[in-house]
Amino acid sequence: MNIVKGYFDDIHFPECKIESFEITQDSIIVNIQTGLEIYPPHPLAATSKFEEPCRAIFKRVKYSKRIFYEYNQGQSKYVNKHLFTNKFPINNDSNVEYSEYFIEGWLIKPQGWIDWEITAVEFYVDDLKN
Repeated sequence: MNIVKGYFDDIHFPECKIESFEITQDSIIVNIQTGLEIYPPHPLAATSKFEEPCRAIFKRVKYSKRIFYEYNQGQSKYVNKHLFTNKFPINNDSNVEYSEYFIEGWLIKPQGWIDWEITAVEFYVDDLKN
């Protein structure tokens, strides 16, 4: 496993197929089946491929807002829009710097498009390789 901190601006999400995600007390883990594009100078740019699975990890999360556009395959259209927000307990340490992250992609189950804003202290990519 190669886990790299930072370099969020060197990552492209729009063609991601998101297999699942997990929200814990202060973290969000997004399991990506395929479609994450990683560009130089990101340290994983040379070894990670578009069609390989990986994981986006956000730690020390303060806020999360995701909009899910449910897709009805039988009607071939988006049928419902769902808004989910999460506020997390935060450390009142004035030295903590939060960053805002935005990811998007196709959620496999339930099927639909997801737009996700996350405010967190740390971001990592795990290439899931041994």
